[in-house]
Amino acid sequence: MEVVEIHGGSVQSLKLRN
Repeated sequence: MEVVEIHGGSVQSLKLRN
């Protein structure tokens, strides 16, 4: 499970591995 949230402006990347 890899969750990456970048709040620089409106960038949101979510990576979920089950």
